[in-house]
Amino acid sequence: MAVSLGKRNGEFFKRLNAELSLFDKIIVLDHPRYLMQYKSRGEAANVAHYVEMLGRCLPCS
Repeated sequence: MAVSLGKRNGEFFKRLNAELSLFDKIIVLDHPRYLMQYKSRGEAANVAHYVEMLGRCLPCS
């Protein structure tokens, strides 16, 4: 599993992954700068979303 910050980066990595099959899944998150610049009102929700998505990447114990 891989995490990409930014939708443009995510699309690039998805195309690359389709060609090379490097990862099972790629999670695309909005870039932190974009969130702080344009979506700062929802900062708590954005942080919660990041924590949830990154938590999915950790192996279960």
